Amino acid sequence: MKTLKILLSAGLFLILFLPFVCSVSIELNSEYDRGETLIAKVSGNFVDNINKGDIFFYRRHMQTSIAEYDLIKVENQFFIYAKLGIEKVPDNYSIQIKNVRYMNGSQISQDPIIGNFSITGNTSDFWISPGAQIVDKDYLIQVQNLQPETITININSEEMVSESGGFFSSFFGTENETTSTSASSIEILSGEIKDIEFSLEDMTILKEIKLSSENTVYFSPIYNIYVPGNITIEENNTLNYTGEGTIIEEDIINEDPNEEIIINEDTGETITRKEAKTKTCDEVNGSICNTTEICGGTTFYASDSLCCLGKCALEKKNNSAKIIGWVLMIAVGLILVWFISKRKNTKGKPLNLLNIGSKK
Repeated sequence: MKTLKILLSAGLFLILFLPFVCSVSIELNSEYDRGETLIAKVSGNFVDNINKGDIFFYRRHMQTSIAEYDLIKVENQFFIYAKLGIEKVPDNYSIQIKNVRYMNGSQISQDPIIGNFSITGNTSDFWISPGAQIVDKDYLIQVQNLQPETITININSEEMVSESGGFFSSFFGTENETTSTSASSIEILSGEIKDIEFSLEDMTILKEIKLSSENTVYFSPIYNIYVPGNITIEENNTLNYTGEGTIIEEDIINEDPNEEIIINEDTGETITRKEAKTKTCDEVNGSICNTTEICGGTTFYASDSLCCLGKCALEKKNNSAKIIGWVLMIAVGLILVWFISKRKNTKGKPLNLLNIGSKK
């Protein structure tokens, strides 16, 4: 009976707290070689955007420096890449994101987001930079050979995102088939730095570029943005084109540049979507909704962000999971009460010798 109580208590604990576990996650390899480029994905329901200054690196419990690191935002996900110096001591390390608010169940949390990894005593064949990119034109990836001899780097430049096919493919969790329409290889001398050039795709798509040698493999996240016209991306590449908003692929494809939208309901003033792209959101009296809000009116792409002509409201969450959790919790409680009461009722009554003697 004691074992049953423990099991019921454990079940009750899981029901109560399981919805709040893993509200945010950081995905990265468990170990890296010295000189290798770390690529990590951070996902969750963020109230604040992650900025470069919110990212810290630790060796055990001591803060350590990483000379070159950065991040990009792709829709509701963040990708962090860091060039781990060849001078790094083999040990246990962690990447920590601090001072960023995110939703933890129905509560807002600001606890650090931590991803652990180790650096081995081996030296990576080569590093890449940048490790992740948002591109709107032809671009390049820089590599350097860290080995004392010439190495060959194989390049698969058209691998689409899929559920299988490498570490990066699991980042996006999509179900597109993996295809490869272009493959090549280059030789790099010891210590040589080379720029590998790639062409912009004529579609907006998430993709990966696989760069591999005998001992080192990278899956570099690429958000390929293609929209007829002039699209600008912030130079520091810390946010996507839409600034505080989200790039919605369907909106980009179906948007009619000649469509007129009302920017002032009082005067009836209108402007075409093409003209609106030359103005900031503030200039047309619009609002920029954050990642936890939805627009209650017309949306369009201004020169600085995805702009909302209406009120930004918090996105309503589906409470069905919470209701199911409470139902299960009550059910477990009732079962527990039933077992305890049944145990009491089935106990034998104490033997009374006086009553037995009086019956003789």
